Amino acid sequence: MMYFKNFEFKKDSLSLVLIFFGLIFFGFSSAAGAEIAKPFKIYFEASNSEISVGNDTELSIFLDAPEPINALELEIKYPKNQFQFINSNNARSIIDLWSPKPYILSNGNIGMAGGIFKSFSGSRGLIIKLYFKAIQEGKGEFSFDKANIYLADGKGTKVYTQSSKFPISVIKSVSSSNSLPSVKSFPIFSSEMPNSTPPSLEVSLTHSPLDQSSLITFFARDPESGIKSTQIRIKKWWKFGDWKEVENPVLFPDGAWSVEVKAINNANQETIKTISVPHELYIKLSILLILFIILAFYLAWVYNNAQKKI
Repeated sequence: MMYFKNFEFKKDSLSLVLIFFGLIFFGFSSAAGAEIAKPFKIYFEASNSEISVGNDTELSIFLDAPEPINALELEIKYPKNQFQFINSNNARSIIDLWSPKPYILSNGNIGMAGGIFKSFSGSRGLIIKLYFKAIQEGKGEFSFDKANIYLADGKGTKVYTQSSKFPISVIKSVSSSNSLPSVKSFPIFSSEMPNSTPPSLEVSLTHSPLDQSSLITFFARDPESGIKSTQIRIKKWWKFGDWKEVENPVLFPDGAWSVEVKAINNANQETIKTISVPHELYIKLSILLILFIILAFYLAWVYNNAQKKI
């Protein structure tokens, strides 16, 4: 089971997503003034609306988008006295970059934001699957406190989106053929699940459009089991440091000349890519060379003074 830290959405985080997806890298034609015939819809789906206490359930979030979109921001409200948020899975999601992945917000809701490299339009676009444990009897519902969808129009235009609620009941813990299976039967949580291919990973070095700082951006994807974790470690001199979990994009560390990025899927397979900045290494080697020359001159001076005293 994963443990989720508190997270509060920041405007800068979403701004970066919008800039990367539509304002900078992709020159989509403007949809300004176009009449959208069909509404944008975001909704939940589950195989059952009734679950027993102690069981786990899978809740999928889908999007119908009649026009191309490339960024979204969601906040999910759920009955916290009845359910505990366990985990999420992004296998086969239309979202390419999460910033951040689903987190528990300070108000207890679930927040997430992400972007799409080539935009999405169509029906039943899977955003993510969420997993919950039923902990107390009662009736409740899942709903969207926030469902911001942004067009891929070069402007990041926010569109009106129809969002639906999903009612659900938690009943006493009894054996029933209608109850949902335990989350243990869902393959995404098993490191022994059949997944013959490691995740794909693309890494690049770019500059922030906000302050021109150097950023590491990566595109990790695994349609079979989903991405569980993305991590980096840096090398400032001769050895790499420890792996640290990161979200996309990452500020390139000062003084580093080599960075490794690792993507791990839910089957615990991994892919590692390296970015090197040779000039940083050359600077370090030049400093070492200068120090060596200074030391050599100093030792020669000490030796000559010693010889004169003999």
